[in-house]
Amino acid sequence: MLNGVEVPGVAFCQDIDFGFSPATNLLAIRRLGLAAGQNAVVRAAWVRFPEFSLEPLEQSYTRLDATTYRYESDAGRFKRDLKVSEDG
Repeated sequence: MLNGVEVPGVAFCQDIDFGFSPATNLLAIRRLGLAAGQNAVVRAAWVRFPEFSLEPLEQSYTRLDATTYRYESDAGRFKRDLKVSEDG
């Protein structure tokens, strides 16, 4: 729901992504528990900023090594390597 209104497009999203912070990527990283070399695709409810709209966003996470994950969205047009601590 967004401002008390149901948003059907995000009904089956398992994660949330605040577009203004990479912190929410940690939710998917921890939930997925990927081993190095593994990849998973998830569907997140994306809160866009500054519009504060809510829409589905397909995301891909690939664990590159013990502390690095490659994040991709927008059909691979947006890519970033995310570093986490040794504890994840």
